[in-house]
Amino acid sequence: MKPGKDVVWPKRLLKIDVSGDVLKVVLVGPSDTSQEYIALSHCWGTSKDGQQTTSTVPPKTNTTDLENYKSAGISESSLTKTFRDALDITRKLGVEYIWIDSLCIVQDDEEDWRIESRKMGSIYGNAYLVIAATLAKDGDHGLYCERAQRRIEFQTSAGEQVKAAVFLKAHHDIWKKGEQFWDVQDLPLFDRAWAFQERLLARRVVHYTPTELVWECSCSIDCECGDLQNPNTSWAEFKPGKNLKTKYSDVLVDSNMARLKFWHDICAQYSARQLTFPSDRRPALSSVARRIDFPGMGGAYLAGIWRDSLPHGQFWWSEFTNPKLYPLGAKTHRRDKSHKIPTWSWLSIGGRVSTWGISQACLIVVEILNVHYIPAMDGDDYGPCGEGIITLRSPGAPIEVAESKLPDGPSNKEVQLVGNQNSYDFYADENPFEHPAQNLKDSQLLAFLFGYSPSHSQVFILKLVPGTSKRYERLGIANLCPHEWFAGQTARVIELV
Repeated sequence: MKPGKDVVWPKRLLKIDVSGDVLKVVLVGPSDTSQEYIALSHCWGTSKDGQQTTSTVPPKTNTTDLENYKSAGISESSLTKTFRDALDITRKLGVEYIWIDSLCIVQDDEEDWRIESRKMGSIYGNAYLVIAATLAKDGDHGLYCERAQRRIEFQTSAGEQVKAAVFLKAHHDIWKKGEQFWDVQDLPLFDRAWAFQERLLARRVVHYTPTELVWECSCSIDCECGDLQNPNTSWAEFKPGKNLKTKYSDVLVDSNMARLKFWHDICAQYSARQLTFPSDRRPALSSVARRIDFPGMGGAYLAGIWRDSLPHGQFWWSEFTNPKLYPLGAKTHRRDKSHKIPTWSWLSIGGRVSTWGISQACLIVVEILNVHYIPAMDGDDYGPCGEGIITLRSPGAPIEVAESKLPDGPSNKEVQLVGNQNSYDFYADENPFEHPAQNLKDSQLLAFLFGYSPSHSQVFILKLVPGTSKRYERLGIANLCPHEWFAGQTARVIELV
């Protein structure tokens, strides 16, 4: 199936010269929109501190290179192994064009990057196929690999000596049970935030893994060994609908409530992925949000939270409980304020979060009085945030924060009501191992009531913005007991930024 005339096309594609070894960057005009193309999803390559390394960073198109690439082309010998393998596969499939992000977007042109990054939904969604370099941590790895095998020698009943190669059976947990299993397998691409979006957007994907090829499309999944589709294997209970990609396709035609529930899964999965540049945290999810949005689905999109899901959508928390993902001292869960994402949004934190924080038994007390949200760019509600202020009303009480008596627990801080000796766990948004309680001793802190559960009060822990009287930033959440903490406290109006 070829894309229609009304499809939003990428500005550039790479045209493969089948007669030589030259790759040319070509501009795509209206007359070219009948051409099939393949898209590549890949890791750019990172060092231990999360920054790109000079040895593995993929070739890029910059403003100084663009005209030369368009006229003379790019020699394939100058490309990374992953890129060369992707070209080889594209040729063998009989497709003339390929889209690769680092070469088809001018990397030092902010306007070009902004325009083309907004097209990701169409670019990956309309590609004939997405080739996923799921096994490759950088461009040097490539797509083809030697598969693990063991050679054995045995004697048949007829006395004949036979030599054979035994291939190890592939694990299918990540495809069968859910994405929480990607951290125990050697699949670097599943750790990247941009690739998470690319996989969901694609019509069909072929994953190159260390053990086999895996195919995904909007309605099914299969693998080379056949176990994911074989009803006679131990995987027989697996249903394609449990797979993240097929579930995403299903909810696009499902009810608004189903979309909203699945959005919580997307938030948790996406937040655990890594980004080289914190400024990409919102753009790398924007095309998925555009696709899942629908009139009546959840109101306006507010930096990862749907307007109609407030105040529930604000009660998220950072997860520090997985020692494999977040070892002691790991540089996760940092809040980068330079990108203007409001602290009430889970997107303001670089690390895994959970948005399933409210039980049905919770009596919500906090009131939403006003939502003031302005995107950084007119008309781009899913792009960078310009300003986000939510005005709330609820009882609040002054508090202090101290180091926990159980520093190795899920929280290493406690909150204490001013004038009261009882302490309760404080679940900080930012990595508690990098932010000692001593740093907050001169801050004006507030426990702001969210609601009452049968056994405790659920509260936001907030910090007054210096120089203001009612403007606060979020620090985390806490579950306080007993309910009497807020007895006699009058409701106050605050602005959460």
